[in-house]
Amino acid sequence: MQITKADIKPVEVRMQDFGLDPETIKRETAFALQTINSNNKLLQCDKKSILSAIVQAANIGLSLNPAKQECALIPRKTQGGYECSLMPMYRGIANLAYSAGNIAQISTVEVCEKDEIRFTPYDNENPVQHSYGFGDRGKPVGYYTLITYSDGRKQVESMTLDEVLKIRNGSDGYSYAKKYNRHEDHPWHKWFSEMARKTCLKRALKHANTVGADDKLSEVISIDNADYKPSINKIGYIERLINNSTFDDEYKAALEEELAFCNSQRADEMIQELSTHQLPNHPAYSDDGRKKTIGEQVKAQVENEKS
Repeated sequence: MQITKADIKPVEVRMQDFGLDPETIKRETAFALQTINSNNKLLQCDKKSILSAIVQAANIGLSLNPAKQECALIPRKTQGGYECSLMPMYRGIANLAYSAGNIAQISTVEVCEKDEIRFTPYDNENPVQHSYGFGDRGKPVGYYTLITYSDGRKQVESMTLDEVLKIRNGSDGYSYAKKYNRHEDHPWHKWFSEMARKTCLKRALKHANTVGADDKLSEVISIDNADYKPSINKIGYIERLINNSTFDDEYKAALEEELAFCNSQRADEMIQELSTHQLPNHPAYSDDGRKKTIGEQVKAQVENEKS
């Protein structure tokens, strides 16, 4: 089922509230329709989540124009199907960083094993010297972001490939998507270089002098960071909660599947939900009072189902 212009009419109203002019609204809604209707998984997404992602992009100031590559609409698997989420891209974050007014140029570069490179991060005029020739440069070994300020000062932030991979493996759902053999659909697999450059840029902006920047830069980084699960231990804890919950096997399976794609916020919601539906012998509730409370809940639930 296609998404129509009438479906996204509420989005146009919100865009007007954000101060976008009619021509921009017309273009952005056209880009949204084109993107969604050409992607079968996006068409399976909950419509409210689609509209929310479009509004989110407009509010922050990111264009859905595929040619600009500022952001993307990504389908995320949930227990009920798919939800649409906004994924900021490298150019989108960089463009918002320019809004600080004191940044003249940003460049993030991939470093390969045959390149010649030297970092002198405390040299404000020339913090990195990087040279390479045409042809085979070897495999990527790292990345760096060079920020040039309006007054000519320069700042560099570098990351090794191992550091980037560590970030990737902590991404919300990547390791679990791999576990369920779905990692080839994940952005980290499809656009590794783009995701790696974005990761390095975000680290650089943590230390950048972005005087005058508004809250949009912080918001877009926060949105992008939501793709990362809080910790492997928390995911493991949720798995234990699922296994020892009072839910039926079908719902347990749905929750297990959702773990492959849930973000940090959803992980906390799942813990809250599961914590109130635990069998009394669950090790997380070892105190007698808690066991009694949960035991009574389970008993009441069973009796209610019988009646």
